[in-house]
Amino acid sequence: KLGTGLYIIALAITLAFQKTNRKKKTTLTEKLDFKTQQTIPTKTAWAITGIITILFLTISITNLGKQTVVDEPLWLFERIDRYWSNINERDWQGTNISDKPGITIALTSGIGLLWHTPDKYEDVYSDNQENFLATMRLPIILLITAWLPLLFFLTQKLLGTTIALLGTASIGLSPVMIGIARIVNPDALLWVFLTTTFLCYLLYQKTNNQNYLIATGLTLGGALLTKYVANIFVIFMIAMIVGDSLFIEKKNLTQKWIKEKLTDFLKIIILSLTVFYIFFPAVWIKPEKILDATILSQAFDTTRPLFYTLFGMVLLDTIILKNKITTSLLTWTHKHSQKIISTIVIITLASIIFMLTNTWLGMPWFDHQNDLGSPKSAARDSGIFALYVANYYPLIFGLIPLLSIAFIGSITTLLKKTRIGKIKDMQYVIFASIMFITLYHLGSTASLVGATLRYQISLFPIAMIMTAIGIVMFINKIIDKYTLTKQTSLWLKQLSVTTVIITSLTATFTIAPYYFSYANALLPKQFILNLKDMGDGSYQIAQHLNTLPNAQNLTIWSDKSGVCTFFKGKCESSVNHKKYIQEETIFDYYVVSRTRQSRTTGLVTTRAQSNPKYLLRFDKLYTFKDYEYEILPGGRTQNFIRIIDGKKANDLVCEYMNTKNQ
Repeated sequence: KLGTGLYIIALAITLAFQKTNRKKKTTLTEKLDFKTQQTIPTKTAWAITGIITILFLTISITNLGKQTVVDEPLWLFERIDRYWSNINERDWQGTNISDKPGITIALTSGIGLLWHTPDKYEDVYSDNQENFLATMRLPIILLITAWLPLLFFLTQKLLGTTIALLGTASIGLSPVMIGIARIVNPDALLWVFLTTTFLCYLLYQKTNNQNYLIATGLTLGGALLTKYVANIFVIFMIAMIVGDSLFIEKKNLTQKWIKEKLTDFLKIIILSLTVFYIFFPAVWIKPEKILDATILSQAFDTTRPLFYTLFGMVLLDTIILKNKITTSLLTWTHKHSQKIISTIVIITLASIIFMLTNTWLGMPWFDHQNDLGSPKSAARDSGIFALYVANYYPLIFGLIPLLSIAFIGSITTLLKKTRIGKIKDMQYVIFASIMFITLYHLGSTASLVGATLRYQISLFPIAMIMTAIGIVMFINKIIDKYTLTKQTSLWLKQLSVTTVIITSLTATFTIAPYYFSYANALLPKQFILNLKDMGDGSYQIAQHLNTLPNAQNLTIWSDKSGVCTFFKGKCESSVNHKKYIQEETIFDYYVVSRTRQSRTTGLVTTRAQSNPKYLLRFDKLYTFKDYEYEILPGGRTQNFIRIIDGKKANDLVCEYMNTKNQ
């Protein structure tokens, strides 16, 4: 079965990459160096990249085992171990461990299984728990550490040294990027593969170097192995056929050009599916599972009819009419390129401005934080428009303030007509970035799911590269306007890199160790950015409880299950357990958090409707002011985690609730 699949793949690759004598025109013009500009020397830039990489590694591994994370136990105690056990037993079907599918996480984090057996730590308090967690998380961090220099290299080839340095510093030292890197979860690697795919794809459009096309296909395969949502890049490539038509010269917009674009698209798809096939043994047994990675992916659930229709029309036009209809349509879009670009930019800016206005006014129209706190019900509660606009809430406020401003500024540069040379290169990448972000948000909205901070973490590196372009374009404008010398130009660029490094480090050290609870200063203090947090503060709360007298004999209830991982005593975190009745259950302490308030309240209300007499009213705890201890991840008073003495709260929690009152 494995051989049959490989034969088909080998034939497809052979046909796709057979040599031709055609010469393609590049999508982008060659770079134009301005006389007054000076870039940071390459050796210096690599040295700074090395420092950024070391800083990322040092910060990421510090106290690596001293945190518990939501959803991580599913991977640590079940999926990763099951993947390797089934590999060992030649149970290829059993390697289908998740609907993500999360294979790259199993391959990477699974290295930790050489030193630890997860069963020893599941549901059992252990003094060696921290070491186990750190060992399983470390391979992911090491992979990202090795990737950062590659990020610099690719961005440098695409946009130059200064932008590459700014982008690498922004990504490598970002609080939220460090936060996601410390978690065993597919999102911890998805952004690595998608960012690399994005850069390699743009480099191929720029240089026509087949190596970048191959790299695009291989890394897209890695992204699909990580999470099926990577299929959004397939939509992006199709959309960029139209996008590229807005930037190339009219004389190059021919039927041949369209055919080459479609051929390149198919090559990338073939390569990505090859990687998917080789590293996913379950596909060897059921080759039809390849469809789960493509046209049957959940990412296409709501857009599949539209996708099939458009792709089918283009395919028929290619076969029967030799792309005459497609060429005519793209010629029309090229003619109106500036209007189309400006329309996309205005819609994007309007969405961001509306979100910012609504937030700064206290959210009178839509509650963005609660919409993203319950992402799967937000469309029902607030509507499609609110759901789409809310997608910019984590993206804008998850960047450090300087980058948030630069992000918006970089978008405005597309309102000016594109020029030749370096400016056009930068505008093209900004446009491609906006297209990717917009398609991602539209896909999320079409699926009626809010894009929380974790769900759209893959957009952050692309947004950060956009901000780097915006900063450099602003500096270049100053240089040209005031005719500054080369030395002054170099000094300004060095200052911009230094500023980004210092401000990023300041934000990271200030928020430590609650990296994923970061929100920049532009977000009003009464709001929280990440209501679907990953469990920040659970470890610290557990350690405080462990200092209490006779801690090992205490019984607590926590709305964060991660607290139970490190608490020495007995810990419960469910809200619907049969024994949670006032006659039988008495807890010594309760642990409640703002980020679990909505979930707990909803579950308690549901259970109360079916069994109002016996259910404990855990929802009452969130307004209980007489708490014993509190921590504030991120320093925001609304983002609390509290320990409440059971003796003080038991009467409130055990409040009788009859059907009439309910």
